Amino acid sequence: MPQHTGASPPGAVSRGSDIFEQVRWRVDLFDIARRFGTIDGKRQMLCPYPDHDDRHPSFTLYPKTQTWHCFGCGRSGDATNLMKDLGGFATNFDAAQSLLSGGYVARSARVRQQPRVSGLPKAQARAPDPKAMLVGAWHYHATLTGPRGAEGMSYFAGRGIGRQTVSALGLGYCDGRGLRKALIHNDASVRDAAQWGLFKRGDDDLLRERFGGCVVVPDWDQHGQCGWLTGRRIDSSGGLPRFESLPGNRSMLGARRLAGAKLDALFIVEGVFDYLALRQWGYDVISFCGSPRREDAIAGIEALAPDVVVFALDADDAGRETEALIGAGLSMPVVGVEMRLGAVDPADLLVMDGGASAFAESVAIALSGARG
Repeated sequence: MPQHTGASPPGAVSRGSDIFEQVRWRVDLFDIARRFGTIDGKRQMLCPYPDHDDRHPSFTLYPKTQTWHCFGCGRSGDATNLMKDLGGFATNFDAAQSLLSGGYVARSARVRQQPRVSGLPKAQARAPDPKAMLVGAWHYHATLTGPRGAEGMSYFAGRGIGRQTVSALGLGYCDGRGLRKALIHNDASVRDAAQWGLFKRGDDDLLRERFGGCVVVPDWDQHGQCGWLTGRRIDSSGGLPRFESLPGNRSMLGARRLAGAKLDALFIVEGVFDYLALRQWGYDVISFCGSPRREDAIAGIEALAPDVVVFALDADDAGRETEALIGAGLSMPVVGVEMRLGAVDPADLLVMDGGASAFAESVAIALSGARG
């Protein structure tokens, strides 16, 4: 809590000063919030307002600004608002005076009674439910294919990705709106979604959808479950990163879908749109999203056990170096695909006339060498 540093004693109200600003400075919002509910983790709690049937913690506290916002009912405020609404006071001024005096204020009979503890015991800690990520993927796909998805559809089309691919791969678009409502409507936890990283805290300490302004590519497994999400921001001119992915270990995009399958040839690319290009052309492909550790890449490829590995990395020094480093550690035959028509990568070929045919010809030559 901010420490009192003025000449007047703590709790004294100075005439002519902003009493509400003094509350923000001297009173710890977390202490007041604990009077009305259980803080779940560091910043979340069930909304204490009696007309909001909050099933998942959506009431969020912001220590930097000493404010709160409920993503379920839409209310916002600070300690004064919370005390006035739930402590039985007639005005904000009366609530602020009580807070600064430090006296105990009885809770309103309307307020839901809950034990006042600062957090969950360690025994109750759990990993976030994957359902929240699945709902996120569905929501982004529905946004892309709905009336708010025109910008995302236009971007995919400009990169050569057709509507059939959009549908088959469940591709999505995030316009920064509606995810919380979708989670609640589908009985998924906002808190779990935040733990997965679907929300990101900004410089103003507010949670916003991580993929806002991005086209989104889910990483599905063979059972239709989503294990990871990555995206490409359509307009990164505002200083935001061009690529967004869920935090944690970066995925080899596509590996979940291929787990346990019989693979004659496994194609390796290094970008999201290279991955989409090969999926649209019908190849079994995984993509390095970022720069994986050599050991992790080798282990992931070996686990899929293809008959042959086909590298289709960027036609530059970095691509050739990656192919050499990873290929040398694999137990199966390794070949590389030559990019044609002046293309650097498969994503370039996707938007070129004859690009798919040129790639197929290079693949046939590469595989004939591996199997000859």
